[in-house]
Amino acid sequence: MKKVLIVDDDADLRDALAAMLSHEFIVLKASGKKEALEFLYSDEKPDIMLLDVRMESKQEGFELVEELSGNKQNIPIILVTSTEAMTVSNAVAEIARRTREKYAAQDLNILVMRSVTGEVMVDYKSEKSGESVSIKVAGYHSKPVNPEKLKREIHYILKGKI
Repeated sequence: MKKVLIVDDDADLRDALAAMLSHEFIVLKASGKKEALEFLYSDEKPDIMLLDVRMESKQEGFELVEELSGNKQNIPIILVTSTEAMTVSNAVAEIARRTREKYAAQDLNILVMRSVTGEVMVDYKSEKSGESVSIKVAGYHSKPVNPEKLKREIHYILKGKI
């Protein structure tokens, strides 16, 4: 069975997602970035990660994705978050980035771009540096989660890894 790591600071949500997925996957749970990294560098390395954005800090999930992208950890990540984002095309994203930087538009702090191939890019304004940062993830779901849609996406992504 494939392993799914659920990373969220909300224990109730972790447990609900675990119950939903435990019939089809081995479920691992972490409450934040530190615990997630422990799983990722252990013998229990997951096949896919469901990751919240806001945990100990407002952008902890984004920071974890950015950290993993630079160190050869090849694990698909689906962001599962209540953080508001605007889904836009690549062309609109560039305009939105410029508007965000010029006018400090809060509604444009997080942009989600989906390609026709299913690739998802998230562009956000880093609270640490104030700069635009782009990260690639396997998927993006808003809370509350649609269980069937999330399971379909997990299976689809994992099928590509087989």
